[in-house]
Amino acid sequence: MNYKNKYALSGIVCLIFVWACSSLPDAHRHRQGDSLTISHVHVPGHQHDYPETFSNPPGSIENSWSWKSLWFFPSRPFAQLFDQDVPEGFVIESDSAKSQFDEAEGKNSVTWIGHMSTLVRLDDKVILLDPWFTDYASPLPPFGPHRKMPPGLSLEQVPPIDIVVVSHNHYEHFDIPTLESLPNQEKITLVMPIRMAAYVEHIPFKEVIELAWHETAVRHGIEVTALPVVHFSARGLTDSNETLWAGFAFKGQRSGGSLIHFEGDYGSIYRRIGQEYGPFDIALTAVGAYEPREIMKGYHCSLDDCVQAVIDLKAKNIIPVHWGTTVLGTEDIYETGEEFRKKALSKGIPEERIWIMKIGETRIF
Repeated sequence: MNYKNKYALSGIVCLIFVWACSSLPDAHRHRQGDSLTISHVHVPGHQHDYPETFSNPPGSIENSWSWKSLWFFPSRPFAQLFDQDVPEGFVIESDSAKSQFDEAEGKNSVTWIGHMSTLVRLDDKVILLDPWFTDYASPLPPFGPHRKMPPGLSLEQVPPIDIVVVSHNHYEHFDIPTLESLPNQEKITLVMPIRMAAYVEHIPFKEVIELAWHETAVRHGIEVTALPVVHFSARGLTDSNETLWAGFAFKGQRSGGSLIHFEGDYGSIYRRIGQEYGPFDIALTAVGAYEPREIMKGYHCSLDDCVQAVIDLKAKNIIPVHWGTTVLGTEDIYETGEEFRKKALSKGIPEERIWIMKIGETRIF
């Protein structure tokens, strides 16, 4: 298929997709559950009368909205239909990934499931971040972002989960079918930013905690803190920024092990976070979907800015995530990790602190 035909086809389908998504209500929102406990953490001196829509912190890179966005964002899921195959060795075979994960039992560790999905062991507790285990991140599969490979571990291979954290409501971060499929839901604490709990009222989690920026919940001896990032929220065309987005910091009260998990563009807020909450043993930083800059600016950081963010955050070790799993931007999704490594080296970060992980890989920290 030549390029003209390819993009004509993508354009027709993407217009159908946009219309369908804007017409389709989120079937899971505002459904009433029987056993859900929703908690809000109130910090003295913090605002709790939230605005109708949220905005990024002062000093953030701003997006210059373009009409191109109406074409670009809906068309990206279809671009992957013409993308290259997964490189050999990019993913660890499932049984080997499980063996590697099991060998780290009893230690603080990080396992990359793919995209932003990460499995963390901290003080012998299991924390699952932005879980996406289904094939499509979309209200209308098979349309929408599609996984290029299976998750690094299957849900059947994941041990009992103590805490699940969702950073914002984009479909490949907040995958409701995955949450519905989690085992031992009645023992899981789900942590989310403000105004997101309504989406999961039908799932019988032990507890759902909503956090605003700079608010902390302590569960199972793990401090979980929501932090400002430069991004946005939306699940359709009419709900932009109605729910909060956040990065999350974690600290084990027993070991003192710490990490931060975040996505977004650059802003001066990261220096403040580094000063107030750092240093961190691990920074899980989103590095993909950064091109084209005229569209992604204000949503996802350039690789240079991603490196600067983790420097500002005072991270000891850096794990780039949010790449190599699905097509969202125009950059080569399988080269992003190596390109990030080069940028980090050029800014003086030692090679041993830059962890370019394979999907399914586990590392101890």
